[in-house]
Amino acid sequence: MARAQQAQPDEIKQRIANRDHKLASAFLRTPGANWTKDYDEARRSANASGKLILGYFTRSYAPCGPCMQLEQTVFAKQDFVEFSKNVVLFCHISTRIPGEANETLFAEKGGNAFPTLMVLDGDGNVLARQCNERSLRVVRDIVAEGHAFASMINRCTPRLVRVGYTPHVGMWGITECCATAEERYECLVKQIQYGHFSPDVARARVRELDNLSADRKGWFEAQIVSRECSQCMLEIRKAPDVASQYKAARALVSMKKAGHIPSDSNVFPFWEWVMAVAREDRDIALFEDGLIAMKAILPDDGTRREKLQENENMLESMKREIRLGSTGVISR
Repeated sequence: MARAQQAQPDEIKQRIANRDHKLASAFLRTPGANWTKDYDEARRSANASGKLILGYFTRSYAPCGPCMQLEQTVFAKQDFVEFSKNVVLFCHISTRIPGEANETLFAEKGGNAFPTLMVLDGDGNVLARQCNERSLRVVRDIVAEGHAFASMINRCTPRLVRVGYTPHVGMWGITECCATAEERYECLVKQIQYGHFSPDVARARVRELDNLSADRKGWFEAQIVSRECSQCMLEIRKAPDVASQYKAARALVSMKKAGHIPSDSNVFPFWEWVMAVAREDRDIALFEDGLIAMKAILPDDGTRREKLQENENMLESMKREIRLGSTGVISR
């Protein structure tokens, strides 16, 4: 479980060659289509021009037929070149080359399959995301969706409308928001889905909404916990060695202690890593909590029984070590 896999020199050499080949793609050199591969430059350009970023996320570490189709049938066409003048074109290539700049950007922005198009603002916030469909119509639609969401965010952001000074009070200001309560709710739903906020800020924004039902509060919390867990998993993935993996995984233990336990596809890796940290720290109570959770979520088959037996054996081994006087901690 806690093993940082490192690519061999020959693998890295091949990945570098694959990246360079991708960077030489014809669509990136299409006259009039001003692609940048620099994420920071894309954001600077967006902020300076007031345009949104149209991000194209592809890969070079393995062939991608749908990516090539998008590049050849959409990006290379003159209609796209003309349309691209309304946005900042940004191409991100996932390379799996250690140390590559922004190598995990795709995962950070919620991507999970290639090719993916994303519309982002100048701060890098995702405003729209689309995967698989490949046509100029889809490109136009996703940019329009991004503009609509940016406008919604603007309407739902309180504005300072009056500032004054009162003795014994000091400076004061009055803000107002022109959006309805339902618009604010819908806006926050998308912002949290797209990961605009840290968990603490997201929870604070939820508290600001009026008269939320228990179901809506529960949905928000599940989304925030899922995002928090995904970010922790990404830090584990980025870790260069085993010690760094455990350090990153301890954030999951903190989530568990705070009661922030995912209920989606993150739940299994969440408990696997919590139990891995418990083994490392010889924390029997924490390991037992993980074992109980695993019994509830693993499917009832031979693999489940084998996995549970392995963990039962590990638990007995940990208890035996402590009984024999090995250094360890029994804590919760």
